Amino acid sequence: MDLTILTVVKNNKQGIEKTILSVLGQKKIKFKYIVVDGVSKDGTSEIINKYRNKLTHIRENDKGIYSALNKGILHSKSEYIGILHSGDIYKNKYTLSKILKFIKEKKLDCSSFDLIYKKKNKIVRFWHLPIKKLSYKNFYKIAHPTLVIKNKILKKLKYNSKFKISGDTDFLIRLSKIKNLKYEYKSMLVQINQYGGVSTNKSYLFQKVLEDFKILKKYFPQYYFIIYLKKIFIKIMSFIKFTKINNND
Repeated sequence: MDLTILTVVKNNKQGIEKTILSVLGQKKIKFKYIVVDGVSKDGTSEIINKYRNKLTHIRENDKGIYSALNKGILHSKSEYIGILHSGDIYKNKYTLSKILKFIKEKKLDCSSFDLIYKKKNKIVRFWHLPIKKLSYKNFYKIAHPTLVIKNKILKKLKYNSKFKISGDTDFLIRLSKIKNLKYEYKSMLVQINQYGGVSTNKSYLFQKVLEDFKILKKYFPQYYFIIYLKKIFIKIMSFIKFTKINNND
């Protein structure tokens, strides 16, 4: 298989099935699907088991999202790996085939795309931040959930599991520092995500800010606060109110 999709989940009975169906419903592409379940106790595991013949279900305790992602990466043998979080879905049934076709044609190490966030079926954020060339100056523009990347790079970098919320920030900074990385952004809507997950939940805001500062100060000791302000400004600008997104590819 050229591609593996990872979904990590713990106690999300309301969202996991639509995510599974969105992945398994993809057409014109062969792929492997791994669901890493942190020993859910709300019925999530039973829902995943309904599709056990079509996916790999890893049900083990973990130390959080990034620990679970590392576990999924370890089990993947595909050339590329992508992520779809529990509760989120792909735009349509041809999304993965379009993503992989773009990456293969360009012979890329990794690529990222656009996504939207919904809250109670209302679009609250459109993540559309074009990047001409990835660097430490613009790593925060990448919509991390849309990132599709070579397995060998992921296995080398891994996620730092000591971070509970901002591990993706740490990862993207390290990714941006790889010399001669073949990365390209494509303006294409690929995911429809639920607003209110760990990274967007107000309950975790303070912890997220602390982790962001710790990470940025480590990599940018002289101007970490400027980077943080730029990151926040970009995020605020992506919360654009609108009534319709052009779905024509």
